[in-house]
Amino acid sequence: NAHNFGMLVNIFVDVKEAVHKTFKGSVAKTNWQGFQNFTMDLLLKLILS
Repeated sequence: NAHNFGMLVNIFVDVKEAVHKTFKGSVAKTNWQGFQNFTMDLLLKLILS
């Protein structure tokens, strides 16, 4: 279980970095934190479902 959890966390970090690179230039700085939280919640729901 710990190994699987670690693997999921590593995958999630890779996906988060890819999303960050993709949207870094196109999202306003004032909206970035809200967008990041929304994206993280969405990805976690997809991974854990």
